[in-house]
Amino acid sequence: MLKRIFYSTIVASVLTTVFIVGTSYEQPRMLTAEEALAESRRVTKALLGETKAAMKSHLEQGGLIKAVRGCSVAAQEIARSYNESTGYYIRRVSLKYRNPMNRPDRYEEKRLKRFNKLRKKGMLPDDFEDYEIVEEDGGRYLRYMKPLITKKFCLNCHGSKDEIPDDVERFLAERYPGDRATGFKVGDVRGAVSVKIPVRNPDQAGRKEERI
Repeated sequence: MLKRIFYSTIVASVLTTVFIVGTSYEQPRMLTAEEALAESRRVTKALLGETKAAMKSHLEQGGLIKAVRGCSVAAQEIARSYNESTGYYIRRVSLKYRNPMNRPDRYEEKRLKRFNKLRKKGMLPDDFEDYEIVEEDGGRYLRYMKPLITKKFCLNCHGSKDEIPDDVERFLAERYPGDRATGFKVGDVRGAVSVKIPVRNPDQAGRKEERI
């Protein structure tokens, strides 16, 4: 019964997200930089909101282990539904990833390392976002990244060995034998939401972050 409830919640979450972010574009289309930035912010907010809602639902239904399982599955399904419905690109990435699907590309890796440096200097506020126009694979894109900052609750599955409950630790070891996503502390950059959208005119980009 709980298993059916779990998967029903996931399906509901994904369908809600398809409605929110997938109905605007029947076919992938080129956006202006301003449109791409607005879309990046919108879908990032939707992804984080839907993932949080799914985790809360699973926590109420089956406790922490359900929440851990649900967070991982919901985030992947929500991102996949958006990618398929728009032709654009969104996912969660991390230098210390749990799911190999969240391994960053070279661009994302550089930005994540930059976020870590900014955080250590106290220069990464909670509302920080990073975006710029890049040329990749013969095209021009707006690349947008929103850092994910570790909260106290996150330590239940991303903290030190002493902070992760035994049942969660067993689940993670079985589901993700190559897990790297532990050892975080409150305030650490745990990863980021990464969005990549083709743009028509790179000269219409917003600010370009100064690199370190």
